[in-house]
Amino acid sequence: MVKSGNLLHNLDSDAQTPHISSSQSIPMKCTGQGTLTLKFYDQSMIAIPAYVIPELEHNLLSTDALEAQGIFMQPQQGTLENRNDDLLAKYVKYNNLP
Repeated sequence: MVKSGNLLHNLDSDAQTPHISSSQSIPMKCTGQGTLTLKFYDQSMIAIPAYVIPELEHNLLSTDALEAQGIFMQPQQGTLENRNDDLLAKYVKYNNLP
């Protein structure tokens, strides 16, 4: 989920979007859907589906979507790595999110 559709490729503001709620079960308006492309230190790239939620404080990546692409979080190091344990990127953690 991203705060701004400017981060997405193929943004479709008319797409049928899911009902999304905050961790406090407060409904959040989804204003579009598209593809988020991530480029890593080794210059490899992946594309994952993403929704636009203007109310977000921070952009959020789905661990399921990353793992489906062979990318895994290493919370102790704050890194994203591939199946071979190669460092792909560092990430920023907010509040108590992993």
